[in-house]
Amino acid sequence: MSRKMTKSILSRDEITLFKHSEELKNTELYGNLYSVITNISNLKSITINELVDLGLNDIGVKILTQNKKRLSDNIKREWYVRANSAEDPNKRVRCGLCNTPNRYLFYIINRFNSTQLNVGSTCMTKFPEIEGYASHKHQLAQIQRTQKETERWQIFNEKFPNIEDTIQSIDTYFNNLPILLSYDIYYPFRDKVIQLRKMYNDYIKHGTKDMDGLFGSIERLLNGCKVLKSKAEKFIKNNINDKLVCKRSEIEWILNNKDIDFLYEISKNNGRYTPESIGEVYSINFIIVNFSIFCDCLSSKHIKIIMPENEHSALNFINQNRNQILYNINVKKFMKQIGSKCYFDTNYKFDEDELYQVSKVVISNKNLELVIYPIEEKLERMRYVLLDAEDTQDLYLFNKNNKDIKKFSYADFLQLYDLKIIRKHKDNSTFIGYMITYKKWISYEEQKQIGIDEKINRLYYHQCIEPYQ
Repeated sequence: MSRKMTKSILSRDEITLFKHSEELKNTELYGNLYSVITNISNLKSITINELVDLGLNDIGVKILTQNKKRLSDNIKREWYVRANSAEDPNKRVRCGLCNTPNRYLFYIINRFNSTQLNVGSTCMTKFPEIEGYASHKHQLAQIQRTQKETERWQIFNEKFPNIEDTIQSIDTYFNNLPILLSYDIYYPFRDKVIQLRKMYNDYIKHGTKDMDGLFGSIERLLNGCKVLKSKAEKFIKNNINDKLVCKRSEIEWILNNKDIDFLYEISKNNGRYTPESIGEVYSINFIIVNFSIFCDCLSSKHIKIIMPENEHSALNFINQNRNQILYNINVKKFMKQIGSKCYFDTNYKFDEDELYQVSKVVISNKNLELVIYPIEEKLERMRYVLLDAEDTQDLYLFNKNNKDIKKFSYADFLQLYDLKIIRKHKDNSTFIGYMITYKKWISYEEQKQIGIDEKINRLYYHQCIEPYQ
């Protein structure tokens, strides 16, 4: 007798699936295979010989021995996985195919006869072609992973009760220190906090074979954190009121804007700034906190530095002798060149010229108005007018005598005023001279050639004629 005849041809799970399917009921294709399978009383793996003994005809034998795969594929297409799978932690429910108690269950439904079977996770892996299997396999994997993590968490908590709260408490304490600790405390404390969190998370996610080694390491880390916390408390008490010590808000800013090595550099100086390191702290919040220090060092009485409203605001100043023109201070340059000196030397003074070196005039309509208003009348007497093209943010100096023009972008105009008048301490009449001699005039004929003559005529009409009609 051949091995093919004595080897199991159908497993128990296949028999169950086949007997609840519609495909086998086609007697022309499958002979009496359906009736033979439904009459099997003792569900277990079965050989072809045993099926023949139960009365399986030649058609059924040929299908199972020569075309079983195609038959199986057709049957699997009848079934789909129901939307939800379930978990039975006590394993009280048996798989509907193999009768094995299962913790994780799928529910499959026959689309033709509405039969529902609960299927264990092991049997489901034997039928990956069933519709919906792939997504529910992923769901099952997530359930199993979460369950494993919960089991590990329980083991960990038996040794270290409330371990998550303990780690979170240490984390919170370290990450909310009011000042920067000295390097001999800060670095090992930070290192232990990171190790503790990583070691715990790695175990929960992946487990370990060396539980004693893990618990020993956790114990040492917890004790180390306890000792370092005690040292930190003492350091904070002795240094909390030191003006030069790095504060919490500055630590946060440094961590977000600088390299961690910069923080280590400060901590190596007992958590205190040096003139060089303070110059690298260009936080607006730091400017706000120490605003009075910087203002006290300003020697120019007509310069007014404006305190930022919040950490997202710019640092600006106005020249009260120059029509309240607004300037934006480059905070990074300011702290490096001026602010660091103010912070360390109470006798240090800086003037407006030094402030201009770290600032730029703000390009705004308000500043344009402040510059143009004082010179409009004189320009008119000289037969000139400034035409404002708001759509392109350009100004045109227009010569009423011959219609010649000069074009200035808003930025060019304000920067010219800043460089030639304010920074050189010149008067407004000098600026008119600069405008007239700065750049080449564009004649009316040239305007026609480049196609802007009509635009200039419209601007002149709307701004210089229409308002007075």
